[in-house]
Amino acid sequence: MLTCRSCGKLIDRTGIAGAAPALCDECRPRRVAPQPPFPVGTRFGRYTLVEYTPSLPGLARARFRCDCGRIKELQVSNVAQRGAHDCGDRVRHPRLGGRG
Repeated sequence: MLTCRSCGKLIDRTGIAGAAPALCDECRPRRVAPQPPFPVGTRFGRYTLVEYTPSLPGLARARFRCDCGRIKELQVSNVAQRGAHDCGDRVRHPRLGGRG
């Protein structure tokens, strides 16, 4: 049995392996889930963020809908910072004033 450093409550660690906690469950700070970097509905060029998808920590991925209707799953930082601004279909998105 251990004592909580904050409130003095007894902590029962019987049968539990690992490092002993210094605080009881009530005194231990709760972990807050990280907030997504951009709210759903944010526009990036011709893309609109539709929903976040499961991904590795630190690599936020989401589904984006292009103005032409195509949906692509991309890494959010590639769209927000690196300028991926449309789905790349040159038939649906012809370049204005560019080459051929």
